[in-house]
Amino acid sequence: MPSLSSRKLLLITSALGASMLLAGCSINADPFTESENVARVRGDLVRMFADQEPITAPITLPEAIARALKYNLDHRLKVMEQAVAARESDVADLALLPDLVADAGYTTRSTYDASVSKNLSTGSTGIQPTTSDDKSSGTAELGLSWNILDFGIGYIRSKQQEDYVHIVEERRRQVVHNIAQDVRSAYWRAVAAERTLVTLNPLLERVRSALNDAEQMEKERVGSRIDSLSYQRSLLEALRQLEDVKIQMQQAQTELAVLMNLPPGSTFSLAAAQSPTPQEALNVSIPVKQLELAALYNRSELRSESYQLRINANEGRVALLQMLPGLSFDAGYNYSSNSFLMSQAWASGGAQVSWNLMNILSGPANMDVADAKVDLSKIRRLALSMAVISQTNIAKMAFESSVYTFNLSQRLASVEGRIRQQRQAELQAYRGGSMEVIRADMGSLLANLRRDMAYADMQSAYGRMFTTIGAEPLPNAINSYDVSAIADAISLRFAEWQKGQVLPPQVMEELSTPVTPEQASEARQEGGDQGHVPAQSLNATPG
Repeated sequence: MPSLSSRKLLLITSALGASMLLAGCSINADPFTESENVARVRGDLVRMFADQEPITAPITLPEAIARALKYNLDHRLKVMEQAVAARESDVADLALLPDLVADAGYTTRSTYDASVSKNLSTGSTGIQPTTSDDKSSGTAELGLSWNILDFGIGYIRSKQQEDYVHIVEERRRQVVHNIAQDVRSAYWRAVAAERTLVTLNPLLERVRSALNDAEQMEKERVGSRIDSLSYQRSLLEALRQLEDVKIQMQQAQTELAVLMNLPPGSTFSLAAAQSPTPQEALNVSIPVKQLELAALYNRSELRSESYQLRINANEGRVALLQMLPGLSFDAGYNYSSNSFLMSQAWASGGAQVSWNLMNILSGPANMDVADAKVDLSKIRRLALSMAVISQTNIAKMAFESSVYTFNLSQRLASVEGRIRQQRQAELQAYRGGSMEVIRADMGSLLANLRRDMAYADMQSAYGRMFTTIGAEPLPNAINSYDVSAIADAISLRFAEWQKGQVLPPQVMEELSTPVTPEQASEARQEGGDQGHVPAQSLNATPG
């Protein structure tokens, strides 16, 4: 029969447990208040545009790309993902260390842990109870354990995590390439917009003024009514077309501002828009074969697939190790305050072998899966390589087509400009009407816009070609991370591209060296049969 103090202790413990259970069941998460949401928005707006270098001069293309790479939130997100992956790799390395566990505790009870003993030979039971434990005692232990099998598997997992860090780095490279390409495309469209708006706004005012004059002439019944209405219709159509062009041009500037992570409503000018006309057509003299080799060497998708291939190959080694028995070693130092012990502190050690026999049955299947993933990675890399070669050729042809389109648009703009000059001369000689001059001005403006947009398309195709081959817009290391230093590095890299330097000379020389028959045989043996699809997997119906 439990004593009164024991019953009280049991009652108190039950009451505490019940109260904690009820408290856990009643926990609710309150929604954010209006003031908290306002504070969140204000804080995010500050952090989104914090610590950005001010714009003090017209922005060049390298500076625009530098600002995008430094401040663009998508790129910063990928940088943080890379940092997290690196930290996870460090954690995986630490998992290789032995387990070192420190343990301490304290126990107490209301009565001694006393008992009597029974003699199994005679069946008699002792009368006097005995104990070997104090009512209260404290214990402490420092134990070290190390499992050789876990160490081997952890080592391979650490290698896999390092390969995953490289994959994340390749994803970041791809984001850098895409941002540089997007900025290049948006920059030249914004240049066309800035050039066009200089002429567009005065022309809009002229059209609105002519429209007001035409409406006033209709009210005063000057001239033929049908001629006046036809004139107004032409002016309204011209006004609508010009307003549509203005909206498109403003959107181009907004798109560039977003890529550079500028606050909404920021005003800036572009250095390339200071000249009245764009530059001459671009020229790329790099042979297609060298572009293909550079793409196969640089593209982040192919590099990522190579790292994934290594991860899958290591997965087969993990499956093999899991079939082996595990050997673990334990050592420790122990202490107990129990006064009945002869030695209150002692050292201990031991070794243990464990073997999960079920892994012997599942191991071959796991190894087959890992081998299949290796073959899949090889086929995927070959398919990606073929796609990259195709994309490179298409990008080169698209660039050549854009050069032809720009040259044609430039000639058309020149003709429209001469027509405009002729109309203005006729107006001065009183042989033409204002509507003909407005149409000529509109034709010249739209022709110049098409020329500038064709130049922007050519620049976009030029950048897309280098993005397709995975050319790096930034060197591996720069002296400073200021916008000006990054822009200077990008300018140097663009100059190298223009000279045809898309890879280090020694790398291009090695890639251009023909493959020997022995190397081709080794490559086929390394690839195995992953390039051949079994006939039964084609789902072909026999004829």
